Amino acid sequence: MQFTKTKLFTALLAVLGLAAIVTGAVLVHNHPISSLMAAKLLASLAVLAGTASVIQTFPIAGTFPTSAQAVSCNTQINRCIFADGDTTLTLTHNWGLTAAQLAQFLPIISYYAQNSGVSANTLSFALTDSNTVTVTRAATTGGGGTFVVSLYRPYSATL
Repeated sequence: MQFTKTKLFTALLAVLGLAAIVTGAVLVHNHPISSLMAAKLLASLAVLAGTASVIQTFPIAGTFPTSAQAVSCNTQINRCIFADGDTTLTLTHNWGLTAAQLAQFLPIISYYAQNSGVSANTLSFALTDSNTVTVTRAATTGGGGTFVVSLYRPYSATL
């Protein structure tokens, strides 16, 4: 049997589709072990598909909090997965920060490489608007990887 590019691409799409269906079913049941396995599967799919993706791990595993959920949580932790050619992704914190808070460089952002590629990676961050942060990675060969990005909103009545 001869494999052509078309056959291989069709097989890859079938595997990705099946994996997406299984992941969706696992997430519906919301079991801690199932959620962890689903997060790992999603991370693998992101690397295969070549698109940067975000898996929120805290406060709600697997999804960004709504505005109502975010108001009571001052920390958000995200797993950001970049394939080799990916350069940008968006973190949605839904905190509804004011212009004054953005001018004071809030939220506070920290990150570390959980699983970096063979090249050195540098991430930069832009406070896009009151609800999102844009993460940009310098495009380098072998620079894909997984980064844990934490967002902190300090509480203060004067901010």
